[in-house]
Amino acid sequence: MELYLGILLCTVSVLVCVWMFVRRRRGDEPFCRKCGFCLAGLTEPKVCPECGRGLDRKRAVVIGEARTKRRPVFVSLGLAIAGVLLVVVDGLGMRGVFPVVLYKPAWLLTAEAYLLGDRRASVATAEIHSRTTAGTLDASWQDRLVRISLDRHAQTWRAFPDAQWQVIVEAMGRNDLTFEQIERVWDDCFGEPVLIKPLSGNLRVYQGERVDFRAGVDTRAGRVVPNAMGDAGFVLVGEIAVHVERADIVSQSDDLPMLGRSHGIGLIVQRKRLTPGVPRSADVRWWAIVEIDRPAGVYDGYVDIQIRYAASMVAINWTNINTTLLDQLATLEHTYRLPFTLEVVAEGEDDFGPIQPLLLTRDPSSLIEFRVSRLWSAEENEGTPGVMYWVGTTEELDESIGLGGFVVFEQDGREVRSVATYSKPHSPTQNYIPLDGFEPGEIRVRYEYDAEQYRHVREHMTSPLGGPIELGTIELPGKK
Repeated sequence: MELYLGILLCTVSVLVCVWMFVRRRRGDEPFCRKCGFCLAGLTEPKVCPECGRGLDRKRAVVIGEARTKRRPVFVSLGLAIAGVLLVVVDGLGMRGVFPVVLYKPAWLLTAEAYLLGDRRASVATAEIHSRTTAGTLDASWQDRLVRISLDRHAQTWRAFPDAQWQVIVEAMGRNDLTFEQIERVWDDCFGEPVLIKPLSGNLRVYQGERVDFRAGVDTRAGRVVPNAMGDAGFVLVGEIAVHVERADIVSQSDDLPMLGRSHGIGLIVQRKRLTPGVPRSADVRWWAIVEIDRPAGVYDGYVDIQIRYAASMVAINWTNINTTLLDQLATLEHTYRLPFTLEVVAEGEDDFGPIQPLLLTRDPSSLIEFRVSRLWSAEENEGTPGVMYWVGTTEELDESIGLGGFVVFEQDGREVRSVATYSKPHSPTQNYIPLDGFEPGEIRVRYEYDAEQYRHVREHMTSPLGGPIELGTIELPGKK
């Protein structure tokens, strides 16, 4: 609370200063704007008798006296000093140098636990928890802290304090929460599902190829709590199933034939905001490797994710759990369906067609970001020159198009190839390549598409960028 109160006091101090300088003048006598000398009684003076400033300038004379009282000045200065001191005290408290939280009353700590940001709310929550554990606060404060933690967790637009997750999990371990409360926490723990592979939702593969499907979901909770419900909190079991339509089967429902499935155990241990409609990288994820047995063609498919509360696993360490509550927890689950399109190509018929750069722009080099971070001469690198460089796609290239090939360094007929493949859209990667046999002087650099290299990374993109594309020249240092 000290930080925000300090900022408020500093803001009020600034407003008082502004008020002192912009408030209305009093009276109708003329004054010199520069020095404030009263010009009343003077007959059309040309200059100010006090400071010598010319009075024929525009706005050199003002009407009315600006009376500056000492009290507002001292008030502004006092507010500013108090505000700065509060900000300093907050910083020292967060670093543990001056633990001001030890001297705060419980009612103020509960207000901070509910109102402040996640770090400061976590500090206030931990202090109340410590006092209730030590017996300096009665059990009613513990119940109040549980209610605050549940209310705060329901506000999914806010970051959630780790200490309040501990309060919730320990309340579950004491059987203080009803099934309805636990169910609400469970529902608020999950955000948007995300299909990680294939990234774009469109996949082109060869017939008979084994493909890695990955999907997951963002979660929102706190860190693992020691000695609470078996060091676990919310333990979940997730299953991912890949479904792809078949040309010889006409489905009478929305369900498609299953191609493969996999399952695994996860923990909800992340703390973050959940923004509706903005999927992240998936905190908890599952994957399934399936073999594509469909003939050549285009198919619709989807990945089903089913997440269940692992009640039986939690019960092993949650020894005093109510059996009725355990049966109810076993019913908690979330299901998601993520669609994708699968294009199957017969082996040898298509290399997935690289996009020719001249169809996108007159300057193909503008599609690739290439920059050298360091060059080593043979003398500097134990007899073998080398280059450290960055390569990736630029903002001019659509995110669905990536690199699948080589960066080629050429000098007098000698070539060295370094793999250049897609990692993330518009995010260059750093590489090092030795330039064995190269002499000091100019080296030409270009990008070349390679179908075999693209096959290793095509799950990350819809189409590869074709080539060759000239990337310029670099100058290798050293003695000629």
